[in-house]
Amino acid sequence: MVDEFNYDCFYKEFLSLVRDEDMESFVPVAPEKIREMLADRKVKQSFARRSLGHFKFSLGPDLALSAQCFNYFQMNKKPRKVLVRRSDNAVIERKRVTTVRKIDPETQELGEARAINITNTWYEIRLDDHSLRLTYEQVNRVRNMKTAGMMLIGFQSKAEIAKILYCKPCNFMYPDDRDILGSKKLFRALWERCRVHDKVAICLFMSKRRSMPRYVALVSVSREDATDSSYYSLLTNDGFKIVYLPYANYVSKTGIPWKIRPSLLSDPELDHLQSKLLTLAFDQKFETEGSQYFPDLESQDAVIGNLLPEFEKIFGVDKEPAKKRGASTSAVTRAKVLKVTVEDLNKKDYVVQMINNKSLDSCTKQQILQILEEHFNKKMPKKLKKQDLLDCIYGLNERNIDTH
Repeated sequence: MVDEFNYDCFYKEFLSLVRDEDMESFVPVAPEKIREMLADRKVKQSFARRSLGHFKFSLGPDLALSAQCFNYFQMNKKPRKVLVRRSDNAVIERKRVTTVRKIDPETQELGEARAINITNTWYEIRLDDHSLRLTYEQVNRVRNMKTAGMMLIGFQSKAEIAKILYCKPCNFMYPDDRDILGSKKLFRALWERCRVHDKVAICLFMSKRRSMPRYVALVSVSREDATDSSYYSLLTNDGFKIVYLPYANYVSKTGIPWKIRPSLLSDPELDHLQSKLLTLAFDQKFETEGSQYFPDLESQDAVIGNLLPEFEKIFGVDKEPAKKRGASTSAVTRAKVLKVTVEDLNKKDYVVQMINNKSLDSCTKQQILQILEEHFNKKMPKKLKKQDLLDCIYGLNERNIDTH
């Protein structure tokens, strides 16, 4: 946007026609103001603001106010998308219906579907034969355990807040008397005190449920501070601008006590490429030497040794892990147990010998059931544990010995 622009050629007539005004009363906008507005891309639109959410602002023990969060500068509100029919352009209404079906415990068949309200639904967790049922209200209670809100941490001088400190778009905060009466008076008192002492409030803010808490600075904004030539005069009311603070300084602004020369640090990829080019050019093999500007290992150990006491002071001394006790040499090695096959289980003498030696532990549960069914004519339920089946076999074997 240039300072001197001739509107008489075309734009004067065009803009007057768009604004529905006379050409004689046409006054061009100051180019300084247009450049300022275009640089920030922040223009307030002429429609009612919509709240992004309500939250509770805690100022201390037993002291809180209710407030609302808004976009600092509004954007154009686009019309809502709808579905229409091709034939007659009728609007299609969509509706979500929740249906449930009951399972018959005997036949395991699904019954007829019936529609229910979403508040009457539940979540069911089945653990073996038991079922745990959670209602919709109980689940919402757990979800809303951490509600949206703001907590005052302290105050900081306004001069210490950087002018350009951007990590997230700013928001605006207004009081709300619907939840807590007297919030507007308390909000106004806090706003006036911050302006008088030139302070900003540092708070911990969680904008909505299940969101990450952020550190913010509440900067008092007034319409009186803006001039007519600035777009800040478009603000309607007084309030706090919510400026989101970063957690750490940017890496580009970190001060390093020594100078870094990137040219002295060799790139391993370039070294490898250079060795290949030299090999092709001179028909000799050249090994990559790596970086020639790093100190030797002894110098590196000396520098690291000076830093170790400081590390131990901050993080503590590392504890050596306890050594595992070795196996005694006098211990007798256990003989390997051979796998039992199906043919062995069919032999009566082999099974009796295993029972007498108490070596049925190496058999699987299915093999033990097979022994009971074939040699003892006992069909046991599969729900029994393996130890119960072994006790049953040993008991039956003792009875057979007593009878003989």
